[in-house]
Amino acid sequence: MYRAHDFLFVCYDNESYANTGVQTSPTTPFGAYTTFTPPGPVIPEGKRLFPKDLVRMVAAGHPAVKYLATASIAHPFDLMTKVRKALATRGPTFLHLHAPCPRGWSFESERTVELARLAIETGMWTNYEIDVGVVTVTQRPRRRKPVETYLKAMGRFDHLTPEMIQRLQQFVDQKLQELGIEVPAPAV
Repeated sequence: MYRAHDFLFVCYDNESYANTGVQTSPTTPFGAYTTFTPPGPVIPEGKRLFPKDLVRMVAAGHPAVKYLATASIAHPFDLMTKVRKALATRGPTFLHLHAPCPRGWSFESERTVELARLAIETGMWTNYEIDVGVVTVTQRPRRRKPVETYLKAMGRFDHLTPEMIQRLQQFVDQKLQELGIEVPAPAV
């Protein structure tokens, strides 16, 4: 990216370093249980940090990258459209692909696409693109669900208290606002 080579960089993200034992990563959500962030008496929330937005980081650090996008396995046509757009753009491009991990997140594998959709419906994941500096949201939930709906669907967040869940909801609300996403408040 730094040298402006003509290529597509795809970051396949399961929100942890799952191939080596489910360790925490920069994109692991606040409160998630990983082998490096187990909740306990000293650190009851597990992971204390909020996830980084890789697309915005790449956009800020690599001005030669003219097309950047997030995508999800829940929306394959959106993903295919973004891959085509990235490959048609001269120079470096970046795609951040969200993919739930049954083992690391503690849920049944047949629910993988369901959880990917739920991530978008709650705002835990946002599909958007930055095309020559213009941000466009590509998946907007008609009615946003509370973050708690997503958290309760998997085991990695079983230890969270209502206060911790509220902190994560506030983070998501702020993230959506920063992206200029106006969606109704979560329906409780």
